[in-house]
Amino acid sequence: MTNADSNTCSLLSGSGGLHCNSMQAFIALRLSAARVSDDIRNLDAGGPTAPSRLPSPSVSAATLADALSRALSRKSGQLAESMVLTATRSEHESVMRFVLGGTTTAAVLLLDVPVLFRIPSCDWETPLLRTRNRLSDDGIKLYAVLMNDSSERSLSGALRRARYRYQANRFARFCDTNGIGLLTNDEMPAARTVGETQDGLASSIVSALMSARHFCCGAFRIGKAEPAAGIRVLSL
Repeated sequence: MTNADSNTCSLLSGSGGLHCNSMQAFIALRLSAARVSDDIRNLDAGGPTAPSRLPSPSVSAATLADALSRALSRKSGQLAESMVLTATRSEHESVMRFVLGGTTTAAVLLLDVPVLFRIPSCDWETPLLRTRNRLSDDGIKLYAVLMNDSSERSLSGALRRARYRYQANRFARFCDTNGIGLLTNDEMPAARTVGETQDGLASSIVSALMSARHFCCGAFRIGKAEPAAGIRVLSL
């Protein structure tokens, strides 16, 4: 693997910053002990958000973060807040304040499959492990969501989707072995963009995150991925 390949598919750069062409969004979610009212649980919008965010989040990531916190509040019945992550060294203090302000914290990483599983292949295992280790040191559970555009119905598109399924199963085995949660849900919508169907996408992610596999006794946990045939690659 060349240096250029390494840099293109790097989650953690040499300086400690989080950068990846395959990264669609990286969002931390926390639950606190406070309960939310039934009115908030029934809202489709306008739920609680984090009091502060890390610098320079993308618009789509920030919008999805808001949708995720609303969906998590409705699903859990507890106060949920979100923060867009970039995970540079200088932001560690802000991340720790966010973690300490809740009872349990998860980080959801949305990855673009065509970039992650491109040809020639790149090393995604090492940066994922580094990211997991860094977050676990702060008590944050890491979860991944695979996203891709699979709308093409030609023969080449079908072959591409078959390759993505194979790589997704390999990715799932890696997550199982290394304590990374893989959020899969057959009911997840086929989204064109993060912003276009943010509420539906957020609701699906939260449903998977709050399932018995990934949530128990008031805390996020890492569970085994779906069986190989059940790995779902979302369309973004």
